[in-house]
Amino acid sequence: MVDLLIEIGMEEMPAFYARPALSAIAEAFRAGAAGRRLPLPEPVLLGTPRRLVFWFGDVAERAPSVNEERRGPAAKAAFDRDGKPTRAAEGFARSAGVPISDLRVVESDKGAYVVATVRREGASAADVIAEVLPGALRAAGFPKVMRWTGSDLPFARPIRWLVVLLGDAVVPARAAGVEAGRTTRGHRFLRPGPVDLKTADLGDYRRILLEHRVLVDPEARRTRISEGLAAAGPGGAISERLLEEVVWLAEWPVVVEGQIREEYMELPLEVLETAMRVHLRFFPAMDAAGKPEPRFFSVMDRDEGSAALVREGNERVLRSRLSDARFFLAEDRRKRLEERLPALADKAVHRDLGSYAAKVERLGELVRWLGGELGFSEADLARASRAALLCKADLVTEMVGEFPELQGIVGRHYALADGEEPEVAEAIEDHYRPRGPGDGLPRGRVAIALSLAEKVDNLAGFFRVAGGPTGSADPFGLRRQALGLLRVCIEKDVSFPLGEALRRAAAFHGAAGELPGAVLDFVRERFYHAAVEEGFRYDLVRATLAAGLDDLPATRRRLLAVREMAAREWWPRVVTLVERTANILRGQSPAERVEEALLSEPAESVLYGALARAEPEVMRLSAEERYAEAGECYAAALSEPVQEFFARVFVNVEDGAVRKNRLALLARIHGLFASRVADLSLVEVSPE
Repeated sequence: MVDLLIEIGMEEMPAFYARPALSAIAEAFRAGAAGRRLPLPEPVLLGTPRRLVFWFGDVAERAPSVNEERRGPAAKAAFDRDGKPTRAAEGFARSAGVPISDLRVVESDKGAYVVATVRREGASAADVIAEVLPGALRAAGFPKVMRWTGSDLPFARPIRWLVVLLGDAVVPARAAGVEAGRTTRGHRFLRPGPVDLKTADLGDYRRILLEHRVLVDPEARRTRISEGLAAAGPGGAISERLLEEVVWLAEWPVVVEGQIREEYMELPLEVLETAMRVHLRFFPAMDAAGKPEPRFFSVMDRDEGSAALVREGNERVLRSRLSDARFFLAEDRRKRLEERLPALADKAVHRDLGSYAAKVERLGELVRWLGGELGFSEADLARASRAALLCKADLVTEMVGEFPELQGIVGRHYALADGEEPEVAEAIEDHYRPRGPGDGLPRGRVAIALSLAEKVDNLAGFFRVAGGPTGSADPFGLRRQALGLLRVCIEKDVSFPLGEALRRAAAFHGAAGELPGAVLDFVRERFYHAAVEEGFRYDLVRATLAAGLDDLPATRRRLLAVREMAAREWWPRVVTLVERTANILRGQSPAERVEEALLSEPAESVLYGALARAEPEVMRLSAEERYAEAGECYAAALSEPVQEFFARVFVNVEDGAVRKNRLALLARIHGLFASRVADLSLVEVSPE
C-alpha cells in the first residue's frame, strides 16, 4: 500500500470555486477508479488559490484480478454428436484465451450453452490513475471556464503544472497538455521557483510547502486569519462569507490594519461596509456598541515586511472609494426620491416587461389589493401605496449605480432624509427581502405587503417571458422568489388568496389564461421540496398539497397536523377511508348531489345517515384548524359504515341514476377529508 498525492497547479482561481471543485473532482476520481476495480479511501482535500490538492493514503499498487465467466455458443453448436469441439467452440476458446479443454457446458432455462472462465488481471494503480484523472478534472463543475493554447480541458484557470506521485514514483499522467511530474511551486512572490517532492508523504508535502511560504491547508489559513483579526481586535461579528473568501485569496495570509479618515465616517454604515467588505474584501472594525470605528483590516499575501506598503495602498484605494461615495451622496441629495420617478420610465426591467415606471404602477395596484385582504387601515393603505411608488426610485441614483448591492437600503436612507414616514422607508428597503436563504424577513406590515407584491409580480412577469426554470438554470432567480414568498407568508403568518394574487399579477402582464396555474404549480413544487428537505415524509407533503395551497400558513399547519395524525392509532382507518373512496371514484362521473330517494340498500342508507351526522362536525373542526380532531371524528363516524357499504353494496350497477348517486355519496365522503385536510390516497405505503 502506498500514498497518492495529486496537485493541480494553475493561475489564481476565483475564491468560491475551490471547495466545490475539490469535492466534485475527488468524487469523480474515486468513482472512476472504483469502476476499474481500484478502491480509493476518503481523500484529504487541500488547496490554495494556485493549487488543488488530493491526498489518498493506503492505495493498492494494483487493482485485484478477477475471474469472469464468458458465455459462448449453444452446446449443440459447440460440440458434434461425438462430443468433439466444432469450429464454433474453437473460435470461442480462442477469443476467450483459454484451451478448449477448459470449456464447460452449463444448463439453463433456455438450454445448454458453453462457458469459459476468463481471468482478468488487475491494472496497475499508475495506469488507472493516468486513465481516470483527465475525466475527473472535467467534473470540476466550475461556473465559468477558460480554454487556452495547448489544452483541450476547460478549467477555471490555465493549468501550469501537475504533480502525481504514487509513493516515490511519478505516475505518467497527462492533463490539459501538461505532463505529470514531481515538481511543485513555492509562493509566487516570497519563495518563487520549482520545488521537487521526493514522495507522496503528506507530512513531508505540508512541511516543504510551509518552508516555501505556502500554507496549503485552508483550515490552517482560516485559523491564522482569525487569530490575526482577534489579536487586532476589530470587534463585531466577523463575516463568515468574507472570511471564507479571503482564505482562498492568499497562500501566506497576514492581517494588516489600516485607518479611515474621520471625514468619511459620516457616510451610512451600509456604504462603509459595502465599500470595504464587498468591493475590497476588507474587514471593518466595530466598537462594543456595534458602531464603525475609523479603521479596517485586510489580508495580504505577503510577509510582515510588506505591511507598511500594503497598508498605504489599501488606505489609498479605500479613500478613493469613500470619496466617490461621499460625492454621490451629495449629488443624490440634490433631488428628493419622488423627483426621480420620471427617470424610471427610461430604465427597463426586462426587454419584454417594460420599464420600472410600469412596474411601480403594478406594485401599487397589487399592494393596495393585498392591504385590503390583510385588513389594513386607511393609514396603512396610504403608506403601502407611498412605499410602492418610491421603492424603485433609488435605482436611478448615483449611489446605487456605484453600489448596486445597496438598492433598497439607499432608498430607505434617502426616504428618511426626505421626511417620509418610517414605515414607508422601512418598506422601501425590506421589499427585496429575503434576498436569499440566510437573509432576514421584511419587518412591518407595510413592508411585508410590498415584499409579497414584489415577488408575485416577479413570478408572474418572468414566467410570462421565459417560463419556469429548467434544470439548474434559473437566470431570473424564480426559485429564490418563490422560496422568499413561502418564507414571508409562513414565518410571518400572512394569509391571503395566493391564486387570486397571481391572477391579478398575470392580468397586469396581459397573460391570464394558464399562467396563474403554472406559477401556482411552481410555488407548490418549491413548498414540496422545502418541506421534504426539512424532514417531512414526501407522501404526506403531496397529500397535504393536494388539498390546496391557496393559504400558505394554513397549508403549513395542515402538514404539521397530518404528520401528527400519522402517529395516531386511528390513522390507518383514515387512510383506508380516503383510499377506498378515491379508488372507486377514479375515472367515474358521480352525480352532483346525493338523492336520498335513490338510496335503496340498507347499508347505503346507514352510510348516508352517518355522513349527515359527522359532516357538520368534521367541517367545523377543519374550519377551526383542529385537523387531528377532525381526522379522529371522520374515522370514528365513517370507517365501519364505509366497510359495511363496500361489503354489501355493488356500486357500478346498470341503473345509471343509482350508480351515479352511489358515486356521489362516496365523493362527498372522500372530499370531506381529502379536500379540507389531505388527500391520503397519495400516501404511497398504506399502514397495515
